[in-house]
Amino acid sequence: HAVGMTITALIRIRPMPGEAKRIGVMLSETPEVIEADRVTGDDGFIAKVIVAKMGDLEAMLDRFLPFAAASTAIIQSSLVKRRIPKI
Repeated sequence: HAVGMTITALIRIRPMPGEAKRIGVMLSETPEVIEADRVTGDDGFIAKVIVAKMGDLEAMLDRFLPFAAASTAIIQSSLVKRRIPKI
């Protein structure tokens, strides 16, 4: 919030056939992406992004849409911050 990035979202990304490698590269090269994981199940990737405004989120998503389907969830609040699991 201190630098004007006020919207955090999780994006589920389902690459088109043969596009998983391209999506992985795009995620690593997209500055709005702060975390990304390759996952099992219907979606190939889950990414966490931070943007300043909704238009920025839309523009970022538009870069992926020729190569993947995406589903977005805006984060309202974070109940548990990243932590080290107890062993």
